[in-house]
Amino acid sequence: MRHVLTMAIGVSGQLRVNHYNVRPSPGAQVLLCSDGLHGVAPDERISEVLAGNGSLETKCQKLVALAREFGGPDNITAVLLKAS
Repeated sequence: MRHVLTMAIGVSGQLRVNHYNVRPSPGAQVLLCSDGLHGVAPDERISEVLAGNGSLETKCQKLVALAREFGGPDNITAVLLKAS
């Protein structure tokens, strides 16, 4: 049921937003991604990219390429943040 949209803005008058508080350690990377990356590329390979050298932008480009390598059946979105 990955193709089923469960929440969307503008569908109803009431909007439910799920949120979580996280406190990453300084220097920690936080990856926000769509299901075009998560569940497509193996976690081990994603970890390798994140642990590698390069800018955050370069790592995101590598993650998108990785998802495409594994078939990327959906839109692929990756946002990488570094905590300070």
